[in-house]
Amino acid sequence: MSTQKKWVERIRTRLSRVAGLLVFCFFALCGSKWDAVWSGVIKEVLAFAGLSLVSIAACGRLWCMLYIAGYKTQKLVIAGPYSFCRNPLYLFSLIGSIGMGMGSSTFTVPLIFIVAFSLYYPLTVKKEEDRLLLIHGEAYKTYCAMTPRYWPSFKYFNEPEQYTLDPRIFRKHVGNAVLWVFLFGLWEIFEYMRLEKWIPTLFNVW
Repeated sequence: MSTQKKWVERIRTRLSRVAGLLVFCFFALCGSKWDAVWSGVIKEVLAFAGLSLVSIAACGRLWCMLYIAGYKTQKLVIAGPYSFCRNPLYLFSLIGSIGMGMGSSTFTVPLIFIVAFSLYYPLTVKKEEDRLLLIHGEAYKTYCAMTPRYWPSFKYFNEPEQYTLDPRIFRKHVGNAVLWVFLFGLWEIFEYMRLEKWIPTLFNVW
């Protein structure tokens, strides 16, 4: 990868994180109309489902990083999670985004996250796939023909008995995975602060 591409990718990643943090803070100030319905049963079910999805996303992203830590685009990784989906990192990120949205105890916020994800990430995936095709050529074409882009298919799932990775790179990504669960907990703290009137509730949504 050229120096310019690395720079662009770093800027894109940082901007995405900043935008995500701003969106998180904004929706953390919104309340749930389910508070007044069925004694909050729907709210609690959504919160539980959200935590479950965020946990799946954190573990799934760690699983992916186990395979690409130290390889990235230099090696065509087609084992483990990459054998049932070409973009498992983004798949687990989507799952985590939906779970994070459910942490708001609403249906509206996760729906907004899904729409935002659908608008932004396909362009990113297309650029990455073009780069992988340029690097790996026919091998990548064969991989694309066998493995779906997003929706998992376990028809050709394979997992090696042993696998070599760079533990230093993997360690850096452990924090990113844990961050999902941390942010979900922070969302709950925001909710408590709103209920105690320590911070304002900007609006309420279903």
